[in-house]
Amino acid sequence: RRVVEIERGIRPPTLMVGNLTTRRALADVRDLVRALWLSAERCDPGDVYNVGADQIYSVQEVIEAIRTQVRVGFTVEQQPDLIRAFDEPVIAGNTSKFRSRCAWAPKIDLTATLRDMLAWWRIRLADNTGSQTPQGTAGVRDSER
Repeated sequence: RRVVEIERGIRPPTLMVGNLTTRRALADVRDLVRALWLSAERCDPGDVYNVGADQIYSVQEVIEAIRTQVRVGFTVEQQPDLIRAFDEPVIAGNTSKFRSRCAWAPKIDLTATLRDMLAWWRIRLADNTGSQTPQGTAGVRDSER
């Protein structure tokens, strides 16, 4: 959202961020919904399964991937108050049990996920005011989106 606000001139061209080096296994929610559906059909009730992505990305890598898809340049500025006091350097899980049980793998790559997220925010901020709150995000802080 903040990058599209920069793109539309709603926000100054500086993206305020926290830790750029944390790494996360990122999966598109559409892939995760497909995985949850398969779990209801194929997994043993009460058993434990991890569902997640193949690829692990740093925050910096995600920002650079966003940069390739936006219409304006922006700078990135680390803000100390956005850096968590305790932050796991890498969050990813072993998904082999779920994958073998359900024959599931993510299909949507990070580039497509970011493209679709940017398109979604462009539509919602099309009036150039930034005052619209997309359905389902009312009451959610900007930092939680």
